Amino acid sequence: MGNRVLAYGREDRDLSILYSHTMNMKIPDDLYFIDKASGTTQLDALLLEMRAGDTVVVGSITDFTASNELWEIMRVLEDLDEAGVSVVSRLEPDYNIVVYRAALRVAAEILNIQDGRGPVRVR
Repeated sequence: MGNRVLAYGREDRDLSILYSHTMNMKIPDDLYFIDKASGTTQLDALLLEMRAGDTVVVGSITDFTASNELWEIMRVLEDLDEAGVSVVSRLEPDYNIVVYRAALRVAAEILNIQDGRGPVRVR
């Protein structure tokens, strides 16, 4: 069972948000996972490193994807939640997986209605 705090960010985002948020958390250098703009190898390494009870700190939950695709972000958040890992976001301080699922459902409905596809179901 883990009780560690790890950090994740992307070079193509404002890393100062992450670093200012984690400055006093005493996170060891080897528990910072920072991806280059062109890949997600550090995200993969983070997901392999995480254990139930750990917390991952991000500048924003959108950092979990290079493309800002809602479904991709949600997949990572769901994987972390199922693994028993907490997420702390500087830009979304009230983040909660249940609330985010509901927000994603509403966003998907709006996008599908705009595209003429009608309502959809999100788990």
